[in-house]
Amino acid sequence: MPHVRNKTEQHTNEVELRKYEEYWRSITEDSPEYIIILDTDYTIRFINHSVPDLTEKEVIGKPYLDFIPPDYHKIVLDCFERVIKSGKPDRYETKYISVEGETQFFDVRISPLTGEEGNITGLVSISNNITERKKMEEALRESEERYRSLSEAAFEAIFISEKGVCLEQNPTAEKMFGYTSSEAIGRMGTEWIVPEDREMVMNNMLSGYEEPYEATALRKDGSTFPSEIQAKMMHYKGRDVRVTALNDITKRKHAEDKLKRSEERYRSIFESAANLITSIDSEGIIVDCNDRINAFLGYTKKEIIGNSMGKIIHPDYMEKAAESLNEILQTGFSYDKEYTMIKKDGELIDVIINSSGLNKADGGYERTICIINDITERKKAEKALRESDNKFRLIAERIFDVIFMADLDAVISYVSPSVERVFGYSPAELIGSNISKFVPVAVLPDVISTFQTTAQGLPVENVQSEFIKKNGSVACVEINALPIHKDGKIVGAQAIVHDITVRKDTEKQLRLAQKMESVGRLAGGVAHDFNNMLGVILGHTEMALEQVDPDRPLYDHLTEIRLAAERSADLTRQLLAFARKQTVTPRVLNLNEIVGGMHKMLQRLIGEDIDLSWLPGGDLWSIRMDPSQIDQIMANLCVNARDAIAGVGVVTIDTANTTPDEAYCADYPGFVPGEYVLLSISDDGCGMDKEILGNLFEPFFTTKGIGEGTGLGLSMVYGIVKQNDGFIYVQSEPGQGTTFKIYLPRYEVSTAPIQSSSTAKPLQPGHETILLVEDEPAILHLTKMMLEQHGYKVLVALTPGEAIRLAGELQGEINLLITDVVMPQMNGRDLAKKLLSVHPNIKRLFMSGYTADVIAHHGVLDEGVHFIQKPFTNQDLAVKVHEALYGERGKACPPPSPEYSED
Repeated sequence: MPHVRNKTEQHTNEVELRKYEEYWRSITEDSPEYIIILDTDYTIRFINHSVPDLTEKEVIGKPYLDFIPPDYHKIVLDCFERVIKSGKPDRYETKYISVEGETQFFDVRISPLTGEEGNITGLVSISNNITERKKMEEALRESEERYRSLSEAAFEAIFISEKGVCLEQNPTAEKMFGYTSSEAIGRMGTEWIVPEDREMVMNNMLSGYEEPYEATALRKDGSTFPSEIQAKMMHYKGRDVRVTALNDITKRKHAEDKLKRSEERYRSIFESAANLITSIDSEGIIVDCNDRINAFLGYTKKEIIGNSMGKIIHPDYMEKAAESLNEILQTGFSYDKEYTMIKKDGELIDVIINSSGLNKADGGYERTICIINDITERKKAEKALRESDNKFRLIAERIFDVIFMADLDAVISYVSPSVERVFGYSPAELIGSNISKFVPVAVLPDVISTFQTTAQGLPVENVQSEFIKKNGSVACVEINALPIHKDGKIVGAQAIVHDITVRKDTEKQLRLAQKMESVGRLAGGVAHDFNNMLGVILGHTEMALEQVDPDRPLYDHLTEIRLAAERSADLTRQLLAFARKQTVTPRVLNLNEIVGGMHKMLQRLIGEDIDLSWLPGGDLWSIRMDPSQIDQIMANLCVNARDAIAGVGVVTIDTANTTPDEAYCADYPGFVPGEYVLLSISDDGCGMDKEILGNLFEPFFTTKGIGEGTGLGLSMVYGIVKQNDGFIYVQSEPGQGTTFKIYLPRYEVSTAPIQSSSTAKPLQPGHETILLVEDEPAILHLTKMMLEQHGYKVLVALTPGEAIRLAGELQGEINLLITDVVMPQMNGRDLAKKLLSVHPNIKRLFMSGYTADVIAHHGVLDEGVHFIQKPFTNQDLAVKVHEALYGERGKACPPPSPEYSED
């Protein structure tokens, strides 16, 4: 039967629960509270629709504790037991984790359900969500903890006051002002402020002013400092209080002053900067610029601020500028970039812009600062530099000089292409090699010294050295070098090397020519007076010989005097020939005929032990030259050839036409391209070394012993060749013989027949009147005697003035003027011109030991001029007078027109 009762009781409870469920369902359908009905074994029998995340199907019939966190199970069970035992409602707090993982807190009230008989049939759980309240409570606790922490750790002095009276202060306030908390509490807050600011502070307290403001704070010790004050009303511990935060802003004030000064300096720099500075916003609008805008672009600030940068940037660069702006706004920085800008007048300028971003307070960049530098001139300079580089390359590729570049170890890093033309190497053969590899050992120390000088930063100018060509020959060079700088350091040297081999040879020739000129001046200076003296000696000796019996001893003495005088005269003529000062009468002639006519004489000159080989060239061109000069050349060269041969040997003479071109002449200093007749004299004698060859044509240089030669023979040959616009080349080596090659210019007129040297017919005595002018009395007297011997009537004058007077006074005709060329007051040629105005038919015969080009050009007589060289014999004078009067030998040909340059 008990079992039946239990079933009956259970049934009754279930019936009761269903009644409650229906009841609670009807009244909790829309309730915001969460309502759950449990039976006595804590199984869920009912839930209302307000329960989150749960459906009836998911919870009905399941234990209540399944939905309670395990750490809250004991709290829940204890509450249930208290309710069942006491029959009174109870409560507990629990938490619930939603499906989304959110934690929620609930205040749960548990009430008993009683049946009709008053017994407890179940429990009713009514839950309120207190999550927000919990959060507020937690926040309040955290706030209070933060307040305490902040208050204690704050850098500001914090006061809590009521109606201006201090209730609390933090430790910072105690440190800042020097008052302990016990000293501070109860004081008016204005006591911490200097008197002049207290009224303002009090008004702010009473009005509840909450914005920050500044006041001067007053410490316990009387010192002051600037402060920033901010206060706020709040409910604290049940009271309405004012919380005041006071901050020492001494550092900030200093920083502000510093910032102000910095801003002033920035503005000063901004406005006075040499560059244009602009500020551009994120939209590309110019918001600021300095005064340089006018100098740069011609605009005023007012005209440019507020405009798009497109107003000043060339359209071709706008896309680039936009990309740069975006880059700056993202990264804050942009590298230097080049643009073209447009000035107000339309002129274009090249600029380089360095840009950076201006930070916003919340991060990122709101503006772009642009520093603009005008590089128009630099661009022009760069263009000029490029053009200069192109010119350098063009020059380096075409210049005859060679450009070298080497590092500090003297290793060649660059050489211009001209090196192949000048020295025979290709650039590839030199680059990477040390310069010492191409320098003769003898001059290497000098080259090293030169390189070291350049490496020390000093220029080197016109240093002469030597360079080994690819063919092994040595070239004389002149070096100009400068250091190569890179990043402020000397990294090597660059040099221009000029081949001066030809110049050095020319200088040798110039020195020789200068020596010749010096000797010529010497010869000219002494020839006039010396030949006058020789003339007196020769003339009187000759006249004495005519009056002395050849069998007498005096005749032999007079003969020796005459021979000595003639040798002296020959010596003077050699000097004049060497210096190209001798007076000649050139003729058009064929060199083969002249040399051929001398063959027998030359054979006798060199002796029978030496074979003379004559090889004349065919169809030889004509030359124009005094035949006597050919005689002098041949005699001197053949005698030298004879002296160079020990015993038997061969001397070869040959002629030929030749046309040396520029390429050929480039290898021989002094040679000039053109058409020439070549006269070559060779021997198989001992030959000469380079030292002798270098001095061969110098006056008074000889390898012969004392008394065997004057050293003027080859000098005379050289002078004769140069006087006739030719040039001479000597080839010789020790033991290999010697060859002299003489180039004489071709003359473009048919060769005139050469008159045979037949014996002249005896001259008939003369009867004409001759005016004789000579400033040397001894010569004047002697010449007068000679002329009178030949039947002429002679008028004499010691000066040109006297001659002019005599010519003017004479009633009859003067047939011939014989005058010295070089005289005081007036030269012979000018005298002749004056006398022609009085005696237009007068003939002229000039005499001199040295004409000084008065009647000749470079020693060549003018056309139609008759001349007799001092000293002369009685017979020479008779012949020359006869020629001047009657012209039996004809007139001289005009001098050649082309001029030869030794350069």
